[in-house]
Amino acid sequence: MSTESVPGLSVLSQDETKFFEALEHLWRAAGSLDEPVLRVRVRTGSGKPLKKVTLWQWLHRDAVPREGSDSFRALVDFLLARARQLGATGLKDYRHYDTLRHRATKARAGRMRAAKPSELLRAYLHAVDELAVQHPTPGLARWTRSTVPGLTEVYQFQRSTGSAAHDDEADEVGHLAPLHPSTVLRGDSCLVLAGPGGGKSSLLRAVLLEGLHGPAPDVPVPVMLPARALADAGPLAHAVARHVEKELGALTDKTPGVRELFAARPRPDAPWLLLVDGLDEVVDPALRRRVLDALKSTAAGDAPVHRFVVTSRPLPEEELDYLGEDVGRRELQPFDSRDLQAFATKWFTAQGMASPQAHAGKLLGLAARSGLATLARVPLMATILCHLYQADAEALLPDSRGGLYQRFTDLLQERQFQADLLERVGTTLSRYPRHVAEDAVTQSPQLVETLALGHLSGKADLESSLRLTGCPSPVPLSVWQPVLRDIVRSTGLLIERAGQLEFLHQTVAEYLAVRHLAHDLASLDKAVHAALKAGRRWPRLRAARRMLDNWRAWHLPEEQDSHTGFLLDRAVEKGIDCESHLRRMVALGGAGGSAFVVRQHLLGTRIASTTVEAAIEALAKAAARQRTMGTDRLLAIRLLIKCGDSRGQDALEEIAVDPASLRIDLYWEPREQRGDPPSSSNHEWAVNKVRYRALLKVLARIAQDPDMSGTTHVHAAIAMEKLDRSFVRDQSGLDVLRTVSRSEPDPQDRKMAKWALANATWKWEGLLDGNR
Repeated sequence: MSTESVPGLSVLSQDETKFFEALEHLWRAAGSLDEPVLRVRVRTGSGKPLKKVTLWQWLHRDAVPREGSDSFRALVDFLLARARQLGATGLKDYRHYDTLRHRATKARAGRMRAAKPSELLRAYLHAVDELAVQHPTPGLARWTRSTVPGLTEVYQFQRSTGSAAHDDEADEVGHLAPLHPSTVLRGDSCLVLAGPGGGKSSLLRAVLLEGLHGPAPDVPVPVMLPARALADAGPLAHAVARHVEKELGALTDKTPGVRELFAARPRPDAPWLLLVDGLDEVVDPALRRRVLDALKSTAAGDAPVHRFVVTSRPLPEEELDYLGEDVGRRELQPFDSRDLQAFATKWFTAQGMASPQAHAGKLLGLAARSGLATLARVPLMATILCHLYQADAEALLPDSRGGLYQRFTDLLQERQFQADLLERVGTTLSRYPRHVAEDAVTQSPQLVETLALGHLSGKADLESSLRLTGCPSPVPLSVWQPVLRDIVRSTGLLIERAGQLEFLHQTVAEYLAVRHLAHDLASLDKAVHAALKAGRRWPRLRAARRMLDNWRAWHLPEEQDSHTGFLLDRAVEKGIDCESHLRRMVALGGAGGSAFVVRQHLLGTRIASTTVEAAIEALAKAAARQRTMGTDRLLAIRLLIKCGDSRGQDALEEIAVDPASLRIDLYWEPREQRGDPPSSSNHEWAVNKVRYRALLKVLARIAQDPDMSGTTHVHAAIAMEKLDRSFVRDQSGLDVLRTVSRSEPDPQDRKMAKWALANATWKWEGLLDGNR
């Protein structure tokens, strides 16, 4: 794509064009080597390969090398040497290209300084800056700053695994390094995944603040919006403009130009960065696909008007893969013990408590004694624990996730009445019988629960559900609706953003929906059975069928774990027998059933220890059997290691020796249709490549999980690289192995990874030479 065809992008200066043309001419003289080949062959003075982001930007005219860049010197020297080997004549030396680079750098800087923001852009930046500063920690906007610290006061960087396309930040600093908001701000489009309460929204808010408080001519301008705002049909720029107008109101008297503002680049050398929160909260898969369609189409090309960062809980792989390989993924990791201590200390410091470090240490001790040490590492859970501790530092903490949410929502409702809600509502409804105001406030918890149930079912949005709520006969609808809206906002469980009501957090909505179901034991019992796929009776024939087909029948989706966990906790409190169904799931459900039980245990759901132990034993057997399907085997290994069971590590080491033993459902074409693998045009090869890529994703999660040991990281990376080289060949395994070889703190782990990397690099060079 030429720069002239991109709205809002200035044409490259003459000096910039000369530099890029000279570099391209040299690249062609050296044989037009592919980017993966260059990354393997070119080494800087310190022995490091070229970064993906560096090489991609230079070859696509997206960035000029910085002054004194070792990578640029290494690339030019390599291309010059290879071009001479191929017989090229009339070549210049390195100083020629460095002089052109220096002139291009000066021209680019002058062009960027010349760009001035439009009136609408200045109005947007001013309005959103005020909003970002006013809002405290995301989801807690109803409480005053004296009760809840601001995000900038308590935000704790989280570690992440994975990396964005063309972004080598993870390679440079290691996969255990904290993910800084500036990395996300300046990186390419990516998908950020985390479990319930995993810090996704807080990260986006931190990126928003980073973009607003440190503006530069080439830094993207952030816009934060929920994924549902993009679910309507129509141009993306119009959807963004509609949300901004709702959120911020009129920017200037030229508000009709807001659509045009978001249809072009805000600055010549910077796109808009759409911070799209909560893809998983768009319940309808067809609407989620519409959101992904809009983002995928607008971010295409060398210099797009929009880039995006989308957050979501884990969704089916086929949905997330729709964005394509060019959109990288980052998976936020929970706090470790040091992160949690730092977060709690920041929280109590912001609250003005004496000896904040001592209070933080006491809170961590309480969490450990209550069996919540693992759960407390989830950022939202850490926030809730800080609130509960601050309310009563001497109280014992609940022993389950459901109990924790019960205590938290009870605390909110207590504060609701402390805020004189009844007096405020009574004043508004003073012309009507007193019981109207009393009933409205008293029944508000049930109303919020009903709204949560409707919200999760996807049948109606919160605004529609609230409008359908019954109005007492003496009160006009025009009076009743604002009162009702004020009541639900005052509960602290819902907030208002861009004129729309939304729940404090998706997990809060899940908990409240389950609490609503629990008012009717029959409904709760039915919901538990449906979630566990367990009928009231199991005829022998049906049980036998489940045993034969257990791999598929008991693969309960991971994205439903949070809601199911609340169901199980509440069912146990109400005396419903869940243990017999869970034990049966372990006995007849294969790896999928046992994995579900262990995931719930790790999530903080109350499950009998004997059932958990039986599930761990079943996973150990699945991990050791080669006839177990590869993805099930790796998932079993991952859960075993998370539970501290050494059999998971033993099975992983065996796979690192022979990863080809991982079983997939091989696809075979008729003999007469077969080509010569690994031809990408061969359908049989392409289908099996997709299935092997699913194994690579699970191995990558193990290799980059900060909760696991360095030895585990190395063995997973070795297995991933071997599997990649044999069946996929996209170098993702080599990238992960290279990262592990530089980032592991233990010298023995680094030594083992470096030896494996040297051996793998030599084999990759031979493979690439053979394919040229």
